[in-house]
Amino acid sequence: MEDDGYSFFSLEPPECLVFAWIAPVGGALHRRLVQQPGSLVRKTFEYIRWLTHRPPRFVFHEKELPAMARHGSMRVWPANKYQHLSQNFFIETLAWLVRSGLVRKLKEEAN
Repeated sequence: MEDDGYSFFSLEPPECLVFAWIAPVGGALHRRLVQQPGSLVRKTFEYIRWLTHRPPRFVFHEKELPAMARHGSMRVWPANKYQHLSQNFFIETLAWLVRSGLVRKLKEEAN
């Protein structure tokens, strides 16, 4: 895989990937919502990470565009289960992001 700015993920395609980002990286909003100790994204990551005990777990990258992400390779899944298991992955991941309040809080930040 060529360096497309996401090589730090160590992806193993086919891959399921969901991430939350604040752009531009290093900008005032990114520093406040991602990089600062106790920031919204950092606290959300710590909370979700504490709640989830099985892989794939969320990862946090304070200096990358994908500030908080969850990803997992589909290589270990039976091919006939790709659709079902990938749907489960995305539903579960988005449920964590919504239940944590991140989606609502980011919307409030945008207003």
